[in-house]
Amino acid sequence: MSKTVDKKRKYLLYVAVLLLVVLLLSSGLLILDIWDNNRGVYQSKDSDSLESSIQYNGKTYIGLDKFEDAVDNSAYNNDQQADFVMLFVMDNDNAQCSAIHINRDTITEINVLGVAGQKVDTVNKQIALAHTYGNGKEVSCRNTADAVSNLLSNVKI
Repeated sequence: MSKTVDKKRKYLLYVAVLLLVVLLLSSGLLILDIWDNNRGVYQSKDSDSLESSIQYNGKTYIGLDKFEDAVDNSAYNNDQQADFVMLFVMDNDNAQCSAIHINRDTITEINVLGVAGQKVDTVNKQIALAHTYGNGKEVSCRNTADAVSNLLSNVKI
């Protein structure tokens, strides 16, 4: 009878270990999936998301310095620079809008993003280069907006 009890205990121990391994692997895969889905979702200090892009006559405009389509780059480093930076200030009370042109060669603090899209450092460089730190689309645009915010004493952009 002792041998039967020992066999049952061994069997239960093997099943428990197997279930634990399956649980750990499933948890690890779930965490990797969540990380991969949120990778590059760079959150600025002031905003939860980026507003929609500018569209005119069916074309999307994001103001890059190359005559090519924006490329989604998961490396968070691309070779496209902001060609033109214009800030529109809305006065809702008086129903007015003012435009502020920011020279692309203006030196300001810009965020440097790591391989997963997280902020790893800041550098003082031309504001046009803020777009190069990002995926070439939304993350780069958000990084440029944050650079404008840094230039204007952290005004929410």
